[in-house]
Amino acid sequence: MDALKGELEATYEEIVDVLSRRLESVWDILKDVQKESISMQEKVEAVRAAVGDLRQAIVLSSLDDGERARFEAHLKKVEDLLA
Repeated sequence: MDALKGELEATYEEIVDVLSRRLESVWDILKDVQKESISMQEKVEAVRAAVGDLRQAIVLSSLDDGERARFEAHLKKVEDLLA
């Protein structure tokens, strides 16, 4: 009976150890994903700001109507991708 109890305890400890290591791995992955997500959000905001700056530049530029329309269409595509 003591031998079985010892085996059961050893098996339990192994399972807990494996689960603990896997939990640590998952936690590390989640922290990395969170960092990447924050970085991507910052980059998206920077691109949105740049699109706003380009829109203002279009208003002040001397583009003809066709060029202005093409430029606006490209900016619209970028904005749609960011949405």
